[in-house]
Amino acid sequence: MTTVLTGGDSFTAHIMEDNIAWPNHINKGRDPWKECKVINVSEMASDNVLIARNVVRGLQKQRENIHSEGITHVIVGWSDPNRFSLYVNQEHPLYMDIYEVMKNEAGFTNQILTGKWHCSTKGSFIKPGGGYDVWKTKSDIVNKMVKEYIKNYHTREEQMMRTLESILFLQQYCKACDIELLNFKAWDTDLFRTEYPMTKHLEKLIDKDTWWFYNKKCGMKEWCIDKGFDDMPGGHPATEAQYMFTLSIIEPWLFDLED
Repeated sequence: MTTVLTGGDSFTAHIMEDNIAWPNHINKGRDPWKECKVINVSEMASDNVLIARNVVRGLQKQRENIHSEGITHVIVGWSDPNRFSLYVNQEHPLYMDIYEVMKNEAGFTNQILTGKWHCSTKGSFIKPGGGYDVWKTKSDIVNKMVKEYIKNYHTREEQMMRTLESILFLQQYCKACDIELLNFKAWDTDLFRTEYPMTKHLEKLIDKDTWWFYNKKCGMKEWCIDKGFDDMPGGHPATEAQYMFTLSIIEPWLFDLED
């Protein structure tokens, strides 16, 4: 049986109308002969490092499960390289203060430890998502941490390094475990379109045969718009667009169908 593990940001994670994401549409009642189990470890507001971490944890979890037949395919919709997350844990003297204020916030989670979009008392990821320096929370401590990180440490070059290293890590993991891999951009970012001194050698190592691009550089969102699905609730493709993307792009690769 085909077992596919999917990862990504909100473009892959949405489970409510008006934009139910593409993993929820894979082979839904169309071809009963195509047995397929879908395990979705995507997460709202994820940066690319966290996307890779969640996917690797999902893969390892299935390997630890003696009743699992194993993952046969991995599909990842990568996010904007400039997104970031900050991991904070009990080593921080004010962690429990942060936890108490942020424990019900969507931008404070640890799916790796909790198995859900929940935070952990042991440590959690602060996720500004696409908000960057305008993102504000109920925690003054968190707001200060994010502001200082952006001001003093965040650079586009380092974010691209981290993204490419995450892609490479997952690529090598899947190759070592003989797992089929498909990557794509959630939308058209500058991924693969920069020439930073510290990223040129990394990009050369990426197997582009494991990638789907729309018009050689774009992603899912641009495909949806050009196919006439220009309704973007909250900036994300609507449910119908996600369904057609699954039917037209994901399933032909997943089930090795002829064009």
